[in-house]
Amino acid sequence: VLQGPKSGSFQYGLSEKAEYIRETIGPGTVIDRALVNTRDEPLAAKSKYRRIHDVSGETTMNPFTDALRLATESILLRSCELGVDFSDLMPENPIKAMRQISHDSSLKRKVILEDGRLFSGLDLQEAIALRAFTAAKKHNYVTAQEEEWFQKWIKLIDDLRIDPDSCDTRVAWIKKRELIDEGLSRARKHHSTNLAVAQQMALYYHELLPREGYAMKLLRRGFFENSPSLDVLENGPGLPPTRAALRGNAIARLK
Repeated sequence: VLQGPKSGSFQYGLSEKAEYIRETIGPGTVIDRALVNTRDEPLAAKSKYRRIHDVSGETTMNPFTDALRLATESILLRSCELGVDFSDLMPENPIKAMRQISHDSSLKRKVILEDGRLFSGLDLQEAIALRAFTAAKKHNYVTAQEEEWFQKWIKLIDDLRIDPDSCDTRVAWIKKRELIDEGLSRARKHHSTNLAVAQQMALYYHELLPREGYAMKLLRRGFFENSPSLDVLENGPGLPPTRAALRGNAIARLK
Protein backbone atom coordinates (compact mmCIF):
# COMPACT_ATOMS: atom_id res chain seq x y z
CA VAL A 1 0.00 0.00 0.00
CA LEU A 2 1.72 3.15 -1.25
CA GLN A 3 1.00 6.84 -0.70
CA GLY A 4 -1.00 8.14 -3.67
CA PRO A 5 -0.57 11.44 -5.53
CA LYS A 6 -3.16 13.21 -3.33
CA SER A 7 -3.29 13.49 0.46
CA GLY A 8 -5.04 10.45 1.94
CA SER A 9 -5.05 8.52 -1.33
CA PHE A 10 -3.13 5.35 -2.06
CA GLN A 11 -2.03 3.10 -4.88
CA TYR A 12 -1.27 -0.59 -5.02
CA GLY A 13 2.26 -1.90 -5.25
CA LEU A 14 3.04 -5.54 -5.96
CA SER A 15 6.31 -5.16 -4.04
CA GLU A 16 6.88 -3.28 -0.79
CA LYS A 17 10.63 -3.88 -1.03
CA ALA A 18 10.81 -2.11 -4.40
CA GLU A 19 10.15 1.21 -2.62
CA TYR A 20 13.16 0.84 -0.32
CA ILE A 21 15.86 -0.43 -2.66
CA ARG A 22 18.22 2.38 -3.69
CA GLU A 23 21.26 0.68 -5.23
CA THR A 24 21.92 -2.39 -7.38
CA ILE A 25 24.90 -3.70 -5.38
CA GLY A 26 26.33 -2.39 -2.11
CA PRO A 27 27.15 -3.06 1.56
CA GLY A 28 24.47 -0.83 3.12
CA THR A 29 21.78 -2.47 5.25
CA VAL A 30 19.78 0.49 6.59
CA ILE A 31 20.60 3.48 4.38
CA ASP A 32 20.94 3.12 0.59
CA ARG A 33 19.82 -0.48 0.66
CA ALA A 34 21.00 -2.48 -2.33
CA LEU A 35 19.27 -5.16 -4.38
CA VAL A 36 22.26 -7.40 -3.63
CA ASN A 37 23.87 -6.79 -0.26
CA THR A 38 27.60 -7.59 -0.08
CA ARG A 39 28.22 -6.88 3.61
CA ASP A 40 30.96 -9.32 4.62
CA GLU A 41 29.15 -11.27 7.32
CA PRO A 42 29.95 -14.97 6.81
CA LEU A 43 27.30 -17.25 8.29
CA ALA A 44 29.40 -20.38 7.83
CA ALA A 45 33.08 -21.35 7.63
CA LYS A 46 34.74 -18.19 6.26
CA SER A 47 37.48 -20.17 4.53
CA LYS A 48 34.89 -22.01 2.41
CA TYR A 49 31.85 -19.74 2.01
CA ARG A 50 31.11 -16.11 1.27
CA ARG A 51 27.86 -14.25 1.81
CA ILE A 52 25.77 -12.57 -0.88
CA HIS A 53 22.35 -11.46 0.33
CA ASP A 54 19.45 -10.98 -2.12
CA VAL A 55 17.38 -8.27 -0.43
CA SER A 56 14.42 -8.19 -2.84
CA GLY A 57 12.31 -10.94 -1.22
CA GLU A 58 8.89 -10.01 0.12
CA THR A 59 7.23 -11.23 3.32
CA THR A 60 4.44 -13.52 2.14
CA MET A 61 1.88 -15.75 3.86
CA ASN A 62 1.23 -17.91 0.79
CA PRO A 63 2.93 -21.34 0.93
CA PHE A 64 2.81 -21.78 -2.86
CA THR A 65 4.58 -18.44 -3.35
CA ASP A 66 7.23 -19.38 -0.79
CA ALA A 67 7.82 -22.84 -2.28
CA LEU A 68 7.97 -21.46 -5.81
CA ARG A 69 10.58 -18.84 -5.01
CA LEU A 70 12.77 -21.45 -3.30
CA ALA A 71 12.44 -23.72 -6.35
CA THR A 72 13.13 -20.97 -8.87
CA GLU A 73 16.17 -19.81 -6.90
CA SER A 74 17.49 -23.37 -6.83
CA ILE A 75 17.10 -23.72 -10.62
CA LEU A 76 18.77 -20.34 -11.17
CA LEU A 77 21.71 -21.21 -8.93
CA ARG A 78 22.25 -24.45 -10.85
CA SER A 79 22.34 -22.55 -14.14
CA CYS A 80 24.77 -20.00 -12.68
CA GLU A 81 27.06 -22.83 -11.57
CA LEU A 82 26.99 -24.01 -15.21
CA GLY A 83 28.06 -20.55 -16.38
CA VAL A 84 24.80 -19.52 -18.06
CA ASP A 85 24.86 -15.87 -19.13
CA PHE A 86 21.78 -13.74 -18.37
CA SER A 87 23.39 -10.35 -19.05
CA ASP A 88 21.25 -9.67 -22.15
CA LEU A 89 18.17 -9.73 -19.90
CA MET A 90 19.43 -6.97 -17.61
CA PRO A 91 17.11 -3.95 -17.36
CA GLU A 92 18.69 -0.63 -18.26
CA ASN A 93 17.89 0.58 -14.74
CA PRO A 94 17.08 -2.38 -12.43
CA ILE A 95 15.84 -0.24 -9.52
CA LYS A 96 13.54 1.83 -11.72
CA ALA A 97 12.33 -1.34 -13.46
CA MET A 98 11.39 -2.93 -10.13
CA ARG A 99 9.17 0.03 -9.29
CA GLN A 100 7.63 0.28 -12.75
CA ILE A 101 6.65 -3.40 -12.67
CA SER A 102 5.47 -3.14 -9.06
CA HIS A 103 3.14 -0.22 -9.78
CA ASP A 104 1.20 -2.05 -12.50
CA SER A 105 -1.12 -4.80 -11.24
CA SER A 106 -2.26 -5.50 -14.83
CA LEU A 107 1.26 -6.97 -15.31
CA LYS A 108 1.50 -5.44 -18.79
CA ARG A 109 3.96 -2.60 -18.10
CA LYS A 110 7.17 -3.01 -20.11
CA VAL A 111 10.64 -1.93 -19.00
CA ILE A 112 13.68 -1.11 -21.11
CA LEU A 113 16.55 -3.60 -21.19
CA GLU A 114 20.17 -2.54 -21.68
CA ASP A 115 19.99 -3.54 -25.35
CA GLY A 116 16.86 -1.41 -25.93
CA ARG A 117 14.28 -4.21 -26.01
CA LEU A 118 11.03 -3.85 -24.06
CA PHE A 119 10.06 -6.67 -21.68
CA SER A 120 7.26 -6.99 -19.15
CA GLY A 121 7.95 -8.57 -15.77
CA LEU A 122 6.32 -11.78 -17.00
CA ASP A 123 8.43 -11.70 -20.20
CA LEU A 124 11.57 -11.46 -18.07
CA GLN A 125 10.48 -14.30 -15.78
CA GLU A 126 9.70 -16.55 -18.73
CA ALA A 127 12.99 -15.83 -20.51
CA ILE A 128 15.01 -16.43 -17.34
CA ALA A 129 13.05 -19.58 -16.45
CA LEU A 130 13.43 -21.19 -19.88
CA ARG A 131 17.14 -20.38 -20.17
CA ALA A 132 17.99 -21.55 -16.66
CA PHE A 133 16.01 -24.78 -16.79
CA THR A 134 17.08 -25.69 -20.34
CA ALA A 135 20.75 -25.45 -19.35
CA ALA A 136 20.29 -27.43 -16.13
CA LYS A 137 18.28 -30.11 -17.95
CA LYS A 138 20.82 -30.36 -20.77
CA HIS A 139 23.57 -31.12 -18.24
CA ASN A 140 21.32 -33.46 -16.23
CA TYR A 141 21.80 -31.09 -13.30
CA VAL A 142 18.22 -30.77 -12.10
CA THR A 143 16.12 -32.80 -9.67
CA ALA A 144 12.67 -34.26 -10.32
CA GLN A 145 11.24 -31.84 -7.76
CA GLU A 146 12.83 -28.86 -9.52
CA GLU A 147 11.45 -30.07 -12.84
CA GLU A 148 7.97 -30.31 -11.33
CA TRP A 149 8.20 -26.76 -9.97
CA PHE A 150 9.57 -25.45 -13.26
CA GLN A 151 6.36 -26.65 -14.94
CA LYS A 152 4.32 -24.90 -12.22
CA TRP A 153 6.40 -21.74 -12.76
CA ILE A 154 5.69 -21.65 -16.51
CA LYS A 155 2.00 -22.43 -16.01
CA LEU A 156 1.68 -19.61 -13.48
CA ILE A 157 3.28 -17.14 -15.90
CA ASP A 158 0.81 -18.21 -18.61
CA ASP A 159 -2.15 -17.96 -16.22
CA LEU A 160 -1.11 -14.51 -15.00
CA ARG A 161 -1.00 -13.29 -18.60
CA ILE A 162 -4.59 -14.42 -19.16
CA ASP A 163 -6.23 -13.47 -15.84
CA PRO A 164 -4.25 -12.52 -12.70
CA ASP A 165 -7.35 -12.83 -10.47
CA SER A 166 -7.62 -16.53 -11.30
CA CYS A 167 -4.24 -17.09 -9.59
CA ASP A 168 -5.35 -16.03 -6.09
CA THR A 169 -4.48 -19.39 -4.51
CA ARG A 170 -0.91 -19.21 -5.86
CA VAL A 171 0.05 -15.50 -5.75
CA ALA A 172 0.17 -13.63 -2.47
CA TRP A 173 -0.73 -10.08 -3.52
CA ILE A 174 -3.96 -10.98 -5.35
CA LYS A 175 -5.87 -12.10 -2.24
CA LYS A 176 -4.37 -9.24 -0.25
CA ARG A 177 -5.63 -6.71 -2.81
CA GLU A 178 -9.10 -8.29 -2.65
CA LEU A 179 -9.15 -7.83 1.13
CA ILE A 180 -8.14 -4.16 0.77
CA ASP A 181 -10.92 -3.58 -1.77
CA GLU A 182 -13.48 -5.17 0.58
CA GLY A 183 -12.27 -2.95 3.45
CA LEU A 184 -12.58 0.16 1.29
CA SER A 185 -16.13 -0.69 0.21
CA ARG A 186 -17.20 -1.14 3.86
CA ALA A 187 -15.52 2.09 5.00
CA ARG A 188 -17.18 4.49 2.55
CA LYS A 189 -19.53 5.86 5.24
CA HIS A 190 -16.67 6.61 7.66
CA HIS A 191 -14.30 9.54 7.49
CA SER A 192 -11.08 7.51 7.33
CA THR A 193 -8.88 8.21 4.32
CA ASN A 194 -8.49 5.49 1.70
CA LEU A 195 -4.79 5.30 2.59
CA ALA A 196 -5.52 4.65 6.28
CA VAL A 197 -8.09 1.94 5.49
CA ALA A 198 -5.80 0.26 2.95
CA GLN A 199 -2.89 0.25 5.41
CA GLN A 200 -5.11 -1.23 8.13
CA MET A 201 -6.30 -4.01 5.81
CA ALA A 202 -2.75 -4.77 4.68
CA LEU A 203 -1.62 -5.16 8.30
CA TYR A 204 -4.65 -7.30 9.13
CA TYR A 205 -3.72 -9.63 6.26
CA HIS A 206 -0.30 -10.38 7.82
CA GLU A 207 -1.20 -10.28 11.51
CA LEU A 208 -0.02 -13.13 13.76
CA LEU A 209 -0.23 -11.70 17.28
CA PRO A 210 -2.24 -10.99 19.39
CA ARG A 211 -4.90 -12.26 16.96
CA GLU A 212 -4.66 -14.21 13.74
CA GLY A 213 -4.95 -12.18 10.57
CA TYR A 214 -6.72 -12.91 7.33
CA ALA A 215 -3.88 -14.91 5.74
CA MET A 216 -3.71 -17.28 8.73
CA LYS A 217 -7.46 -17.81 8.49
CA LEU A 218 -7.05 -18.71 4.82
CA LEU A 219 -4.20 -21.08 5.67
CA ARG A 220 -6.32 -22.88 8.25
CA ARG A 221 -9.08 -23.28 5.68
CA GLY A 222 -6.60 -24.75 3.20
CA PHE A 223 -7.37 -21.99 0.69
CA PHE A 224 -3.86 -21.59 -0.74
CA GLU A 225 -2.25 -24.24 -2.90
CA ASN A 226 0.27 -26.24 -0.85
CA SER A 227 -1.44 -25.17 2.40
CA PRO A 228 0.09 -27.12 5.32
CA SER A 229 -2.02 -29.33 7.53
CA LEU A 230 -3.46 -27.97 10.76
CA ASP A 231 -0.97 -30.16 12.66
CA VAL A 232 1.97 -28.51 10.89
CA LEU A 233 0.47 -25.06 11.47
CA GLU A 234 0.10 -25.75 15.19
CA ASN A 235 3.25 -27.75 15.85
CA GLY A 236 5.61 -27.01 12.99
CA PRO A 237 7.11 -29.50 10.48
CA GLY A 238 9.35 -31.16 13.06
CA LEU A 239 12.46 -29.26 11.98
CA PRO A 240 14.87 -27.38 14.25
CA PRO A 241 13.47 -23.94 15.13
CA THR A 242 14.57 -21.02 12.99
CA ARG A 243 15.83 -17.73 14.36
CA ALA A 244 12.46 -16.20 13.41
CA ALA A 245 10.57 -18.95 15.29
CA LEU A 246 12.69 -18.47 18.42
CA ARG A 247 12.17 -14.71 18.26
CA GLY A 248 8.41 -15.15 17.80
CA ASN A 249 8.16 -17.55 20.73
CA ALA A 250 10.13 -15.17 22.92
CA ILE A 251 7.82 -12.26 22.06
CA ALA A 252 4.74 -14.41 22.73
CA ARG A 253 6.07 -15.39 26.19
CA LEU A 254 7.01 -11.82 27.06
CA LYS A 255 3.53 -10.64 26.16
